[in-house]
Amino acid sequence: MASLSAAQIALLRSIPAGQTKTIQGPARNEACRDFALTGGTGNNRVLKVFSIINAEDAQMLNIAMQSAGDNSMGGALSAAKTTWAQRQYNKFHGNPYQYQANGKQYLPAAGKYNVQYVVDKVIKKAIEECGLTRAWTDIGTHYYLCMHWPTADGVAEEHWWIEAYGYNIEIIPSWADLKILAANEQDPDPAHYSQVRIGLRGLLPAHIARIDHVLNNGVLVPTPQGGWH
Repeated sequence: MASLSAAQIALLRSIPAGQTKTIQGPARNEACRDFALTGGTGNNRVLKVFSIINAEDAQMLNIAMQSAGDNSMGGALSAAKTTWAQRQYNKFHGNPYQYQANGKQYLPAAGKYNVQYVVDKVIKKAIEECGLTRAWTDIGTHYYLCMHWPTADGVAEEHWWIEAYGYNIEIIPSWADLKILAANEQDPDPAHYSQVRIGLRGLLPAHIARIDHVLNNGVLVPTPQGGWH
């Protein structure tokens, strides 16, 4: 895992209240989840995992599975990840696992596999597959991977970001690069949203390089009231 240097942390903390540090220019067209999970190096397929699990019935599941393996949709999921996603679907929908272990077929624990639980599982799986490492405890960690989504969407995703030393670091496709602002300058999630916030032991070198670029080459712009949306 990589960490911000003392000099980078000092630059981060020098961003004044009410200001955001960013790079200006044409849209980068980068997905928020791509930066949050990989630092912008790509190759994450987590969106398709969500689509598999959140399928409402067997027909939709088959469509989602076909999409996951369709190269025209951005590359096939590995067989192992597809199998894992289908197992999460079965647990979430209260179906028996589609496999046996030690001669016993396992059944989901009633009520355990709610939306929050399964989304948390997907995020943790994505963290591991992208080379990030979860912190054993949130106490003492300075880095978090966050994602929020409208609760009514079920097992789904909307916006992803990194939190470092109390600063939100995020991007959406229409932005030129990262925006870095204090977490307390972003409105809290609306009541109809859910969030996953998972402590990390550190970031990837790609994250650090991107953050360093903005810290050293970015400009300060006023943070809109309530943060960036």
